[in-house]
Amino acid sequence: MSSPRLCSRPQRLHRFVCVAAIGCLVVLLPSPVSGSLPGDNGELLIFGGVGGERGLYLVDLQPLSLTKLPIEVHDLDLYSASWSPTGSYLAFTRYDPASEEHGLWLYQLATGETRQIRTAEHDEEYTGVSWSPSGSELVVGTIRQTLEEDGWMAGLDRVTPEGSLIDEVILPAHFVWEVEWSPTGSELLLWLGWINEVNYGDTRNSICLLSPETEDLDCIVNDGLWPSWSPDGMHIALNTDPEGLAVVNRAGSIVHEFDPPLPGRMTTWSPDGRFIAYPWYLGEQEAGQYAVGLVDLGTVERHAYVAGISNVLDMWWRPQRPASGFVDVPGTYGFAADVAWFAAGGYTDGCNPPLNTLFCPDAHVTRGQMAAFLHRTLDGVVEPSGAPIDFTDDDDSTFVEDIAWLSSTGITKGCTATEYCPERPVTRGEMAAFLVRALGYSDDGGGDLFVDDDESLFESDIDRFATAGVTRGCNPPVNNRFCPGSNVTRGQMAAFLHRALG
Repeated sequence: MSSPRLCSRPQRLHRFVCVAAIGCLVVLLPSPVSGSLPGDNGELLIFGGVGGERGLYLVDLQPLSLTKLPIEVHDLDLYSASWSPTGSYLAFTRYDPASEEHGLWLYQLATGETRQIRTAEHDEEYTGVSWSPSGSELVVGTIRQTLEEDGWMAGLDRVTPEGSLIDEVILPAHFVWEVEWSPTGSELLLWLGWINEVNYGDTRNSICLLSPETEDLDCIVNDGLWPSWSPDGMHIALNTDPEGLAVVNRAGSIVHEFDPPLPGRMTTWSPDGRFIAYPWYLGEQEAGQYAVGLVDLGTVERHAYVAGISNVLDMWWRPQRPASGFVDVPGTYGFAADVAWFAAGGYTDGCNPPLNTLFCPDAHVTRGQMAAFLHRTLDGVVEPSGAPIDFTDDDDSTFVEDIAWLSSTGITKGCTATEYCPERPVTRGEMAAFLVRALGYSDDGGGDLFVDDDESLFESDIDRFATAGVTRGCNPPVNNRFCPGSNVTRGQMAAFLHRALG
């Protein structure tokens, strides 16, 4: 936009930070022995400069190492960044002074691909950005000029990872500096600002909670800055004045203040909730370097790691990827180990491409999808033994080649003499038949192992399936029922295949 960029975040950072930091010398505590801290919490993402080169840097604290990400920031104001729930993508916003456009971008760490997914409206600036815990959407703060006397209005855009607008929220504030989704996904943490009518140019700041569904706003702390959620969503770290860090509960009541005070700017919680990291100044902010300061919330011990970064403008701790690889399959999920095996084998990327942060463990598996999963897991284990069946209903299916392979091995004969029914859910009885045919199970354990399959076409397959140890039943802990007509979920499918092949 052609008007002065009053809400430029790096400039705003300098207003809030430089005055407090210049001339402030810090005594550096010895760095802890390598391996003693910070546990298994992974890297920090820091926006700062090294050797005069500004950018986004991944800093691993044990052992101490620093890697610059290949994201172009030359002549750009990089406002804010947010990790995807699995730590595999970054979302960030930046301003291009040449085009005067603000954009929302994604960066994939595995491939190094950077792509713009959205451009702000001509009268808008983008500020903070945050990813929802499910990975299904992002929220980005917006500031736009208005014709009102104060001239500014804050808002939020909720968008898909592809950049499509889900909802636009207008906020009763002039500025929104930071936005962070709660770990539960039920509310948004906002740092809002209002122009001081007495001294135009200064702002009054508040920390607020917003329900994205009802748009109810609850401001819990006045004069608060730099908020960040604890991983359990029960506490918020924030700067309550230019000098100190406090931890408050969701009602805004202080539950902990640090003595001596810690700098409360740009704090970030470790994924395990044990540590808070923050920039530690070594000399004057503009001329000196920074250490990564770390406070152990259990012992209140403080540690510093000299990372060699100057002019730190923000920092974010990388989330821990669940062992399963998917945010909707926590370690407590009954088939978590099976899903982890399934993903590690390359048999699935997830259910929400291109991000693939979700596995959708409770979703039903269609016969077409099952053909693909069986093809991936059994290719090389089971060889085709004849020509594929020319089904009449799969020509338009994404899985037509998988279905052809499945029929050529004899694993399937179709749902009728001429059809495969690729869109129909797979039942547990059908799943038993597929794997019995594929793996040649012959021992039925004496037969009649379950009380609810006497009328099933697949009773003999189910008995062989159970005798091979691939199923335990559907009503634990008794497990005298198999539920042959129930649809197979993706989690159950991963478990069946893991037991059969793992």
